Amino acid sequence: MIVLIAGPECSGKSTLARQLATEFEGSLLDEHAVKYLDRISRPYDYNDLGMIAREHFEKLNSLLNEDADRLIFLDTWLINIKIWSLYRYSKYDSWIDQALDYIQIDHCLLLQPNIPWEQNPYRENAEDRDVLFEHYQNELNRLNWAYDEIDQQGSNRFLQSKNYLLQKISQSGT
Repeated sequence: MIVLIAGPECSGKSTLARQLATEFEGSLLDEHAVKYLDRISRPYDYNDLGMIAREHFEKLNSLLNEDADRLIFLDTWLINIKIWSLYRYSKYDSWIDQALDYIQIDHCLLLQPNIPWEQNPYRENAEDRDVLFEHYQNELNRLNWAYDEIDQQGSNRFLQSKNYLLQKISQSGT
């Protein structure tokens, strides 16, 4: 079962993905963009987003070959890159749509951006998180992916997510 943690910048994706992977003894695929940006040591451009997407896709393919029997938690995925690329550049690499169709995401936890913004060198958009959240809702609906919105804060954010996943796991028999 593949579980995507999605949402705008600074909505708690990385923290929640780590917590859930630990709780469910699953595998975690970290966000790839930060590693890529560290490696290039320059401001990114439109073409870099396509490279990030392709490298992230390959990392998940490798993980699926290694840990196919475990729960896999994705700290962001290609949908995040698509939405950001559209928002920032008004276009995206159409290959992303093919890749989104290729790997089945079993469930998504969509995090509302209702936690405080924390600045870091890779975050760019403190002001439009609600707008981006709507883009996530629209894209998840367009893809027809099952998702739950996570609106709790603090430790309740983890508990709400855990409870949703326990329901999904019991329904699927995983």
